[in-house]
Amino acid sequence: MSAGIYNFTIEQGTTVVKQFTYKDSNAAIVDLTDYDARMQIRSTHDAATPIATFTTGSNGGLSIVTSPSSATKGTVELRIEASATTAYDFTTAVYDIEIENTATNTVTRLLQGTIKLSKQVTR
Repeated sequence: MSAGIYNFTIEQGTTVVKQFTYKDSNAAIVDLTDYDARMQIRSTHDAATPIATFTTGSNGGLSIVTSPSSATKGTVELRIEASATTAYDFTTAVYDIEIENTATNTVTRLLQGTIKLSKQVTR
């Protein structure tokens, strides 16, 4: 299955919280209990250095919802603190989110797209 395309805007100086739910081709939620996730934002696809990197784990910015509810087991949550978005200085950037099954080491690109930065006025 191809990665989904999701373009969004970050408002500079705010805390960003986004949730992405992984569904298979039959629209059934995929259980991500044995998965890790990672994400990078780059100015372009070919940029050598990422603007930001997020991972699952302690303060990595990404978390996998593992509640017993089948409606949320397929959810990856992104959290970017206001202190980080304040420092962003791009107009448009690209990103993708990959998930990895820790039992099989299978990597799937979940989402990709562009991020626009809405510049902060009040500081």
